[in-house]
Amino acid sequence: MIDKKWILLHSKKVTRQVGPEEVLKILLKNRKIVSSKRAEFLNPTHPSKIDPAKAGISKTSLDRAGGLIKRSKKEKIVVYGDYDADGLSSAAIVWESLWAKGYDVIPFMPHREEDGYGINPGSVKKLKKKYPNLGLIITVDNGIVAFDGIKTAKDLGIKTIITDHHLALDKLPPADVIVHSTELAGSGVAWFLASLFGYRSLELVALGTIADMLPLSGVNRSFVKYGIKEISKTNRVGLKLLKQKGGIGSKDEVLPWQVSFILAPRLNAAGRLSDAVDGLRLLCTKKTARAKELVEKLETINSKRQKLTIDGIDDAKKNIKPSLQKMIFAVDESYHQGIIGLIAGKLTEEFYRPSIVISKGEKISRGSARSVNGFNIIEFIRKAEPLLIDAGGHPMAAGFTIETSKINKFINQLGKMAEKEIKTEDLAPELKIDFSTDASLVGKKLYRLIQELAPFGLGNPEPLFLIKRARVVRCQALGSERQHLKLWLDDPETKAIERVVAEAIGFGWGDFWQDLLTGDFVDLVASLNLNRWRDRETIQLKIRDLRKAG
Repeated sequence: MIDKKWILLHSKKVTRQVGPEEVLKILLKNRKIVSSKRAEFLNPTHPSKIDPAKAGISKTSLDRAGGLIKRSKKEKIVVYGDYDADGLSSAAIVWESLWAKGYDVIPFMPHREEDGYGINPGSVKKLKKKYPNLGLIITVDNGIVAFDGIKTAKDLGIKTIITDHHLALDKLPPADVIVHSTELAGSGVAWFLASLFGYRSLELVALGTIADMLPLSGVNRSFVKYGIKEISKTNRVGLKLLKQKGGIGSKDEVLPWQVSFILAPRLNAAGRLSDAVDGLRLLCTKKTARAKELVEKLETINSKRQKLTIDGIDDAKKNIKPSLQKMIFAVDESYHQGIIGLIAGKLTEEFYRPSIVISKGEKISRGSARSVNGFNIIEFIRKAEPLLIDAGGHPMAAGFTIETSKINKFINQLGKMAEKEIKTEDLAPELKIDFSTDASLVGKKLYRLIQELAPFGLGNPEPLFLIKRARVVRCQALGSERQHLKLWLDDPETKAIERVVAEAIGFGWGDFWQDLLTGDFVDLVASLNLNRWRDRETIQLKIRDLRKAG
């Protein structure tokens, strides 16, 4: 594991003398929530009462889009989606809202290999041939850089509405209406459009927002705060079964990390290796038998995806020398284009370097990139735009298409730029810690207080605590391969080592077990975790970083 730089945001230790209100003030201050914003942060406004302008959406463009849809009621309407969880959610939101109002509307989910990313000339022509009366295409979670695809639609007499959240270029596509905001997920932009037609459900917009890793602040916090409750009690049979398959109980309150690591990967799997329309069908179906069939299909695909990802990571790591390079590149014919983003993400996570992974084709290749905090990867990639067919994405994640013959030149150019532009000090991950405390203060009172700040995610991280010189009463390696670590801890002032005041679990920290003995002291950074086991609830420390104390 890469050594992390510990940054203590609050210098004074929190002891028993510090009351709950003061602890809450510390946590809010660490998140730069000023007193005037406190009430809105802790109790955000319901999305149905939020002005779209606060989400970065032009009210004029939204009204124009609604008007164009209403004038197109006698025509075929296609909702043009994307193949990830945010794209699936966005398509379902707009399709359901218009279908409920009697529109002749169908969703179109592009196939990653056959159609590529975003609305393009080939797909538009295919749709027009299949639906001669096609009068309107509404893109969701894509379209803002699709100049050729939108122009083709215009040439064929098809009206277009773009709803997207990706970064735009200086030149915008010639769509009839563009509803755009970089502050939301694609599903968030889609929800504001759908709300014009009476759509109020928030479970899908919460799903898309979390899956696409949007900062959980402002309007996104409202979407997730209320939407996660709808996911927890959902009546969607597909989502119910997906939760069940992922080990989430029917009565459990779903947490954002469960959306990120349990639900979203299974939905994403369809678009990565097969046909994204299966993910859409699962979200929208009302038939239990059909939902069971689709869940099993996605589970099989997801297992295959996991195997391909592991193999790809192992292959990519063979030639990586992070100490000698500021950006990681991996290129191979064996990398399935549906999982290159996952490989890039894992490489960035392990080596803390911006990573670019390319699935090499005979003539055309596709790449995916992931970045580290503070380094805008899409802006960086666009500096090599003359070498690319297309590129799009966010500051932290991007995708592009390139002619295979230009890959080496692309890598050489970006590699040289990376050496100049990326500072070595920016490649040391930071761990921002809310405050230091004692192991004996860990308990349900502190946990309940922390939950006032939920939901947690990007932009509103789960509070982290530093516990210095906690004494190890007992330690154990867990898991089939002894890959996890469990510690029973005491505060150092206690004379009897047998006393346990806190338990800690470290997933992936199993190797540390061999270096620990009863009576050793450790410094650990951890969050608080509610552990449920056989109707018993206990509070655990979830280890984020761990060091032996001197």
